[in-house]
Amino acid sequence: MTNLSLEHIFLSIFFTSGGTVGGWALAGKLGGDEAASSFLQVGIIVVIVMAATQFLFFSLGKKRLIYRVVFNIAFGCGLVWFMLCLLLPIIWVEKVGVIEKGTLFLFLVVLCVANVFKGGAQFKLKWGEKGEAALGRHYNIDENTVDWPKVLAPMKFSVELYIPGISESMSPFISVAIILSMLTGLSFRNVFPTFSLFAWGIPSCLVISIFMQLIGLGIAQIAKLAALERQRGKSIKPTI
Repeated sequence: MTNLSLEHIFLSIFFTSGGTVGGWALAGKLGGDEAASSFLQVGIIVVIVMAATQFLFFSLGKKRLIYRVVFNIAFGCGLVWFMLCLLLPIIWVEKVGVIEKGTLFLFLVVLCVANVFKGGAQFKLKWGEKGEAALGRHYNIDENTVDWPKVLAPMKFSVELYIPGISESMSPFISVAIILSMLTGLSFRNVFPTFSLFAWGIPSCLVISIFMQLIGLGIAQIAKLAALERQRGKSIKPTI
């Protein structure tokens, strides 16, 4: 996604709202009505804030390219929230201790940070290979505009499961293990709550971390555009 569109905002609202409803149902199943109500309140706030953020940068992005990238990152954050809604209800499981929950979310933070850096590293590598030359072809000096989608097109970004220290060749096996582990964790939530927490939570963390590579790519684009603007002494505008 590289162009502004109200359809993207409504699609993001659909994902964030759907995730919130799913998380509300899961929180109720794991922690009861009070947990479900608490999660729903948090979810509604998140949906409103994300929608407002996208509408803001939708407007700003019409005149400045860097805000268009922020708009895209906000859309990616909506996908992250959708996946987080599978994980956050675990907070309301009273049978599981604070240490276990903290360990799981620490694992999530480490994975997310690693994947953000991986996304940024991919951008840096491909910018050197293809992006710099593409910028020269699609930068209009007279109007100070850049056709950013055409600059990004030859760079051909990709995202995949990334766990620091584990070979990428293991990804297919890990993907199957993720599905089996999540199903097992949900099935044993009442019998073995601690086991269920990690069996369900760790695969969720892995899936969420994949989306963080998109966030990393977006942050790297913002850094590059900000550097270009400083170099030229004025804001860069989109072509459309």
